[in-house]
Amino acid sequence: MVYSDDLKYDNIPDEFKEMFNEENKVVKVVFPSGDFGKQALISSYNKVRLNKNDKLAIDNFKKLLKNNNIKEKYVSKILFDLLSNEGIMNTNECQGIPSSCIVSTDSYAFFYNIDSNILRVFLSENILKEKKIKISICIKYK
Repeated sequence: MVYSDDLKYDNIPDEFKEMFNEENKVVKVVFPSGDFGKQALISSYNKVRLNKNDKLAIDNFKKLLKNNNIKEKYVSKILFDLLSNEGIMNTNECQGIPSSCIVSTDSYAFFYNIDSNILRVFLSENILKEKKIKISICIKYK
């Protein structure tokens, strides 16, 4: 069995230890824009990570990040964190109902809800590309 890092399993009651086992799952990833996608991840109660050997999953997550207007340097940083053995831990700022909590971050944060199998992504405006807005002006003369 594989367990998440940073936990003292002697202190966890046996009936809860299973929640901390890492498992390969297809997870729904939800972005602040409302955009979402399905993603193969290794997940546990309090963290997610990408399988280093799953090139398709890595490419898919990269595409999800880029489609959500994230600057290239942050796409690389997020992927680096997700590919580490530690993965990305749940943010502690998500209090209350996980599906509706608001998290303020300087860059990005994640919260994986094991019950709903949803990974919420929280993004700062600092890491988003500037949106270019095309404006058309129509002037009527009388």
